[in-house]
Amino acid sequence: FGERGAQDLMHSHIRLFFLKNFSLKLLWKYFLWLPANSWVSSELADLTRTSPKWASLLVRRIKRRRPVLSEQNILSRIGTPVTSIKLDPQSAKTLRILYVSAYVPQLWRHGGAGRMFQLIKRVARRHEVSVVTFYEDESELKACDDLRAFCSVVIPVYRRGKAAMNIFPYEPFEEFDLPEMCDALVDAARERVFDIVHFEYTQMARYAGLFPHSIKFLTEVEVNYGAAASKVTYLASPLKRLKWYYNSMQVFDRELALCRKVNHVVCVNETDALLLRGYLSPQTVHVVHTGVDIDHFTPNGAVEEERYSIGFVAAFRHEPNVDAAIFFSNEVFPLIQKELPEACLHLIGSSPPDEVQKLHDGNQVIVTGFVEDLRRYYHRMSVIVVPVRTGVGIRGKILEAWASGKAVVGTTLAAAGIEARQGENMYIADSPEKLARWTVRLLENQPARAWIGAHGRRTAEAYYDWNNLAERLCELYWKCTL
Repeated sequence: FGERGAQDLMHSHIRLFFLKNFSLKLLWKYFLWLPANSWVSSELADLTRTSPKWASLLVRRIKRRRPVLSEQNILSRIGTPVTSIKLDPQSAKTLRILYVSAYVPQLWRHGGAGRMFQLIKRVARRHEVSVVTFYEDESELKACDDLRAFCSVVIPVYRRGKAAMNIFPYEPFEEFDLPEMCDALVDAARERVFDIVHFEYTQMARYAGLFPHSIKFLTEVEVNYGAAASKVTYLASPLKRLKWYYNSMQVFDRELALCRKVNHVVCVNETDALLLRGYLSPQTVHVVHTGVDIDHFTPNGAVEEERYSIGFVAAFRHEPNVDAAIFFSNEVFPLIQKELPEACLHLIGSSPPDEVQKLHDGNQVIVTGFVEDLRRYYHRMSVIVVPVRTGVGIRGKILEAWASGKAVVGTTLAAAGIEARQGENMYIADSPEKLARWTVRLLENQPARAWIGAHGRRTAEAYYDWNNLAERLCELYWKCTL
């Protein structure tokens, strides 16, 4: 091969490196003088020899988003031995990330808000994070102050009421299309260039066009067309079933159109991801599970369980939770009472509507409303039930129950997409009779409850620690910027 051949090969690789990575502002003089240089050197011959690689080089140049080192930095290091060059891995991985949210990221409001808070807090330990979010009332401004403890910029935008102008009767997106949010995002983009813009909730992807030079992510907290379709099975009226089938179909096209405005879609479990991979490029659909704070939710053997107590924990502003509460109260709980007349059902959570509040009798069905510290109820309840029949998305209450070491009974839909194992970390059933049977069996058997609860705790530790999930999200960000 010889010394001369080795030098020619090295020069060829250097030229390919420059052509792939350096800006045209620096390269134009090279091409301008190429005819003259080719008479006195091997420039033209080298470029001709490497021409078969030009196509792949062009593709890689287009895909390259952000260099680790600037061109000036690279040029300043010419002649320096490679072994003496040390990159700072932390500075190389620091990205400017903007989160654009439909709701204020905060703890204890609802599952989606809690997920955002937990992930953003941990991502901000490594990257520079800004947040622009809608808020609905003055109390949420305090939650924005909490975000400022670890975010560079937090901009709250009041979401005023807006009547839907769409001719379709079911429109879950349009009320979030407000000029105030557009103005806030334009101002944020003027202040700094963002490597990543991450939209939280499907409806916020409508603003993706404001960031043409950023890599855009969207979290599908709930796949809307899947949630609407899941309701059809449990409606008795043929007209209502037809209506909700139509709703699911007419929202289907608009949801996919919003997903296609971004580069990457993040789903909260594998079941939701499967709903989208058939219609979007599969490699752009990712899963970052919802997690649980395993240091906050822990078993507490010092608190004695209330005998025959059943708890359903939910944010009742979410319609599938309302359906679940009514279904369990009216169809499952009476079957439990036949076996255990002393049983008591607690419906625990914020914003219970009138139809849920009417279930409260002050004796055997208790509707608590908002609870500041859910751990009190997790520790007191003998069994936690998750009887959801509609909707998709986050299964946060199962994860909290697992982390608290509680026995769980839930539906197949509740267990979808998470590490649920029948008879090991929960019991799964769908009919009122089977749900009642498993609940009664656990209420009567304390060792079985403890065994199931211990396995649930181990599942939470192994799969749903927020620290591990945030690390997964950071790896996804960095991989997509290369």
